[in-house]
Amino acid sequence: MREEYIKKVKKELAVSRKQKCEIIRDLNEAFDSAKEHGETEKQVIDRLGSPKDFADNIHEQFGINCIERQKRKKQIQIGIAITTMIITFAIGILI
Repeated sequence: MREEYIKKVKKELAVSRKQKCEIIRDLNEAFDSAKEHGETEKQVIDRLGSPKDFADNIHEQFGINCIERQKRKKQIQIGIAITTMIITFAIGILI
C-alpha cells in the first residue's frame, strides 16, 4: 500500500529530480515515524490525502503553477505530432 502510494505521488510530482528525491525521502520518513507511533499505512495515507492532493500541496508550497506546466506539455506533444506527420509526409513523397 505504501509503495503504491509513493509511486503514484512520484508520478504526480512536477518538480526537479533532486526535489522529487527529497520529497520521497521525507514521505518515507513520515511513514516510518508513523509506524513507530502505532499508525497504520492506511491511516497515514488517509491523513496525507490522495497522491494527487499530496502532490498539489507540494506544488503549492514550491509555488509551481501546474496549469501552465500542463499547457506547455500539451504544446510539446502537439509539436511532436506535427513534426512526425511532416516527416512521414516527406518520406512518402521521396518514396
